[in-house]
Amino acid sequence: MTHSPALPDQLRFGRFELRPEQRLLLLDGVPLTVGARAFDLLLVLVAERERVVSLEELLARVWPGLVVEENNLRQHVSSLRKLLGAQALTTVPGRGYRFTLPLEEGLGKASSPSASTLTSYRGLPANKPTLIGREDDLSAVLELLAGTHLLTLVGAGGVGKTRLALEVADRAGAGFADGVCFVELAPVTDPSLLVRTVAGALDVHEEATRPLLDTLLDVLRRRHLLLILDNCEHLIEGCAAFAEQVLHHSHGTRMLATSREALGVAGEVAWRLPSLRTAPPDALDSVDGFLGFPASRLFVERARAVAPDFRLTPANLGAAARVCHQLDGIPLALELAAARVGAMTVEQLAERLDDRFALLTRGRRTSLLRHQTLRSLIDWSHDLLAEPERVLLRRLSQFAGGWTLDAAETVCSAAPIVRGQVLDLLAQLVEKSLVVLDAPGDDPGAGPRYRLLETIRQYGLEKLLVADELEDTRGRHLAYCGELAERIRPMLTRTEQLHWHARAEAELDNFRLALQWSLRSGQAEQGLRLFSSLTRFWYKNMHWKEMVGWQERLADAFCREGRAPSIHYARSFYGAGMLATNFDPPLGRRLCEQCAEVSRPLEFDEGMAWSLMWMGYVDTRRRDASTQQLFEDSLAYGRRIEDPWRQGFLLAQALICYAGYEALMGRDESAEAMVAECEAQIARIGNDKLYIGHGRALLGTIAIRRGQFERAHELLVDSLAMYRAVESNFDIAGSLAQQGFLALRRKDPAQALALFRQSLPMHRNYPTSPGVTRGLAQLLVAYAACGQPKVAARLAGVLGVDAAPAELSGAVKQAYEEALIKVQRALAPAEFVRELEAGRSMDREAAVSYALVAGV
Repeated sequence: MTHSPALPDQLRFGRFELRPEQRLLLLDGVPLTVGARAFDLLLVLVAERERVVSLEELLARVWPGLVVEENNLRQHVSSLRKLLGAQALTTVPGRGYRFTLPLEEGLGKASSPSASTLTSYRGLPANKPTLIGREDDLSAVLELLAGTHLLTLVGAGGVGKTRLALEVADRAGAGFADGVCFVELAPVTDPSLLVRTVAGALDVHEEATRPLLDTLLDVLRRRHLLLILDNCEHLIEGCAAFAEQVLHHSHGTRMLATSREALGVAGEVAWRLPSLRTAPPDALDSVDGFLGFPASRLFVERARAVAPDFRLTPANLGAAARVCHQLDGIPLALELAAARVGAMTVEQLAERLDDRFALLTRGRRTSLLRHQTLRSLIDWSHDLLAEPERVLLRRLSQFAGGWTLDAAETVCSAAPIVRGQVLDLLAQLVEKSLVVLDAPGDDPGAGPRYRLLETIRQYGLEKLLVADELEDTRGRHLAYCGELAERIRPMLTRTEQLHWHARAEAELDNFRLALQWSLRSGQAEQGLRLFSSLTRFWYKNMHWKEMVGWQERLADAFCREGRAPSIHYARSFYGAGMLATNFDPPLGRRLCEQCAEVSRPLEFDEGMAWSLMWMGYVDTRRRDASTQQLFEDSLAYGRRIEDPWRQGFLLAQALICYAGYEALMGRDESAEAMVAECEAQIARIGNDKLYIGHGRALLGTIAIRRGQFERAHELLVDSLAMYRAVESNFDIAGSLAQQGFLALRRKDPAQALALFRQSLPMHRNYPTSPGVTRGLAQLLVAYAACGQPKVAARLAGVLGVDAAPAELSGAVKQAYEEALIKVQRALAPAEFVRELEAGRSMDREAAVSYALVAGV
């Protein structure tokens, strides 16, 4: 290809990312297959996007020195349109083509953008303090990382392992096609949650029929990713086993771990991170000489952040050198000491350190380790606190993953602290660098969150145990989490529901800790209450298997405690039933049956209404008349519920499920009336757009059946907007698929193919079998309709040719079967068999990648 104007290393337009130097085009971070000439054509059009490029110029630049017919160019333009969307390239009759997709602001200029704007960075904090004194370590680690798949930064607590790992992520991230994923393991107290935590950070969820680890390894096997596991020491065995599995399964994933000890895995390279070099306290002759040592520079910069007027002078130079030297150059220790400069002189600071370390190391001078030095400093810093500050610090240590001011005031308020003191005490702990204050994120309604560095948190937990306060503090924590869950529950159906979903996600580690404590402390009913309050959150954020497991353990514990069945006990079964339906419908129905058995003698109308409604939902596809009675009985019980919100939510859910059954049975007018009544109920409890979207989608289906295609299109577009507003990915995928089938009915297979291609990736990070299977089947139907029988035949090899997959039903199943017949007629028998075999050799991930780019 001939010369084009300089392009940045990376450009974004919509969900696409173009990397000219690497000759890569990615969709949602996944590389796409693009032919060499098509890629050259795209580069020219993007480079010249400010003008129309003539046919002659394109032929000359993409095929220099060759005689090529215009038809070849048009074929490549068509391929790019299928890949990027018809709107990407505009044809100007008689003149040529122009690239018309908008580039993200700042990415389309000739100057190269920063890697941090273009590479996917999951879990990394937005703001990091300046890295000081680690230049040599950073260079060595970057060089080692290029030659190994597992590199562990090893060092004492507080030595700066995490900060160096973050810098490595910034420097090396651009070299990984799928970016960087930073996984903070410090809040994870249960080793069994290690895999789930990593999967959550990567947005990977469980499949119905296989362990989460297998799904996660399949995803990593196809990624070119830097995976950072931070704070591995308390999960060392689990981290070692996980790292070994990743090394075995994924050649494209590189792991960077931080730990106080190496993982001990074959192939691991360990880089021991020492303390920062310190100046000799008795051999200094100038300020410049002192600042030539990295520990000195760190101390001075952090001190000036606390006290901007702090200056080094010949008078205090010796004291500053003694502080850095006696703290052994440990970064966290230096930062904690520097935080005191605003309250005392450096000379006073040095005197305090002298006294404290003489006391702590007497008789053991030769065995002073960095970890002991850090503990000594924390002891010293802790001893400088007023008693109320010490009490608050140790009580804060039992939070997992951070806390809000309200949480601290509620959980930590007990003698000798009263609620009104907590804010001031917390502010003092922030000022003294013992508590970290995190700035609010993108949600304008979210308040600040606080957290402890893990070293401080572990120290505080020890103090909490020594003070014999763990049981009381955890009890208040459990009660607070239960009350917070109750507060969140009704908000998850209102206009501001995204804020409350984000709040629940931020508290997930605390909720897990509370559930765990409810089991250990004989308070299973409190755990069941918390579980049931957040059913909508567990459902939307796909914590299905995990939470069904929690409900089972809590219900068993409840029975072992000898308690009589209660409303919270009954309510937990229908919540678990709804969750289980997504991966094991028979289990979901059994749990609902159990809910009805418990609810009936309690005369618990809500439990009866929900269990009967969900059994009807599970039974809908059977087209059995008895299903109608389940819905009727559910509505009758539901109308007796006294709580207005709980009644409205139940009636809305039951009506939309019942309407789906009625539509399936061909009773369209009845279904439409139920949708209208559902919307009325939703208006009572907060105008939940999710259920309004469900109603519009169902009405769109009815309109398609009646041949009212324009009305159907309007309704489906409306439903998609509702789903996008509440970020319900499964429903977004379903709405796009519905619009795809409408396009087929309107004889527009190209549009159907484009819509199905948008739908399937929504399931990619939520790889439950039904969603992915249906998505592949929909694309098979579209490829067959677009005259691409080879692609359709290969997908048939993935899905099955003798019978439609079990996940398909109704019109989708019929369309699939008709498409297979069409494909078999279009191909010679040997060709059909060859494509089938090629499909049978693909795993699910490869099939999804192929389906999204085939024929382009």
